[in-house]
Amino acid sequence: MKLASFREAPGFNLTLLFLWMAFVLLAVSLFTGLAILSIVGGIAAIISSVIAATASFTDLHRRAGLGEVLIVDEIARKARERLAKKIRPSEAPRHPEAS
Repeated sequence: MKLASFREAPGFNLTLLFLWMAFVLLAVSLFTGLAILSIVGGIAAIISSVIAATASFTDLHRRAGLGEVLIVDEIARKARERLAKKIRPSEAPRHPEAS
C-alpha cells in the first residue's frame, strides 16, 4: 500500500503512513494483549483520518481557485488597474486642425 503511493501527493502519503502504523500497532496489540498498543493504534488511525480530511479539503480549495486570499489593498490596486485599462483611450487624441 505504501510502496505504491510514492508518486502521489504528500498528504496522501502521510495518510497512508499513519494508517499503516495504526494497522501494525493494532495487530501487535491483538497478539500481545497490551492495551497501550491498542490506544496508540487508535490514536494513529484518528490522526490518519484528520490528515486525510485536511489534505482533501486543501486540494478542493486549491482546485476551486480559492488558493489565493487577497488583502484589501491588493484588491483595490487590481480594481484601479482594471478601471484604468477601461478608460484609457486606445488611440492618441486627435488635435483639431486649424482651418
